[in-house]
Amino acid sequence: MNGVTLEEEKLGFETSNFSNDSFQVKIENNVAFINFSANDLARDLESPQQVIDFTHAISMTSEQFDTVNRTEICVNNTYNYQMIFFANVDSVDCPFSF
Repeated sequence: MNGVTLEEEKLGFETSNFSNDSFQVKIENNVAFINFSANDLARDLESPQQVIDFTHAISMTSEQFDTVNRTEICVNNTYNYQMIFFANVDSVDCPFSF
């Protein structure tokens, strides 16, 4: 989740974690709780498809481990960051903390 390596970048892989390592992870009861930080969320996730790709990539990455069955993601301490893009709704505070 720290992003792509130089070798991966040369192969055409891209990162979906805002090009930084500003995130926190906690695993409890087979659930990965991940909170990312982004300076400018609208710049980092420019379209609904990027929001879907980001969520899917992070979930698939964490759920490949036997200790994780489900993933909960917050961005900038916002739990419903997806709906902010899709439906222009008010943000919901992240329900978990570190």
